[in-house]
Amino acid sequence: MTPRIAIIGAGTAGLACAIALAREGAEVDVFERHPTLAPVGAGMLIQPGGLLALRELGALDAFAQASVPIHRLEGRSHRSWLLVDIPYAQDLPARAVTRPAMTRVLQQRAGELGVRLHLDAPIAALEPSRDRVLLRWGEHEQVYEGAVIASGSGSDLAQQCGLSAPTSPYAWGALNGMISVADWQWPTILHQRMHGPRKLFGLMPCSYTGAQLDIAMFWSLPVARHAQWQESDLETWKAELVRFWPQSRPVVDQIRDHSQFSFATYRHAWPKRLAQGRICLVGDAAHAM
Repeated sequence: MTPRIAIIGAGTAGLACAIALAREGAEVDVFERHPTLAPVGAGMLIQPGGLLALRELGALDAFAQASVPIHRLEGRSHRSWLLVDIPYAQDLPARAVTRPAMTRVLQQRAGELGVRLHLDAPIAALEPSRDRVLLRWGEHEQVYEGAVIASGSGSDLAQQCGLSAPTSPYAWGALNGMISVADWQWPTILHQRMHGPRKLFGLMPCSYTGAQLDIAMFWSLPVARHAQWQESDLETWKAELVRFWPQSRPVVDQIRDHSQFSFATYRHAWPKRLAQGRICLVGDAAHAM
């Protein structure tokens, strides 16, 4: 008998888990509450271990075409003191990718394996029993042999199933944008600049659009100040960025409007356990902030 597995959440963890289960012969349904796949954030860094996982999933070749190599992660203080210096092996570097591109790679591979993706399908409840799990969404219900909660730290399903304590919002968020530049002298380095725990500025090359390099930009910001930032003078903020890190000017000069940035918020999650019976947690639902 072919096991039927439900995965709640079509983010990176959910889709990767769907691929792995489908490769093992399971019949997999992925439920995503949003009407489209719209990952939050600009870019992500996949470490060498993640590349090995993508190879096992049969998605490495497609991922390599959608990403760029990162040979070094460098973090410096606002005084340019070197705080973090992580070189990667030339034959197995880390790779950076935009979040939409990562989603496309995983979605395509999942489709090749027969994974069914259900959009606009928020799961209202999981009802486990000894040998099955009942899913309820809208006016629908379906029985599965197992369920994977991959719906992020903000999902309440883990709490409903007794796998997690209540979550709480994290006070800090992040502005994320993708900025294209014609000339950048560090196309294979992820740079971070920080001032204590309250300022973090990151620039990570992620892809090419023609001759231009697309760089993911990250700027930490308290959630309580986001609305104020949206109404603030953009040139004043850009001047602050350049003062903080003068070498960032080629990127900062390409900032034209607040709308170039999305804002990501985070939550503290406290899983009590990662699995119970026929239900398990993966991704942001499975670890603390």
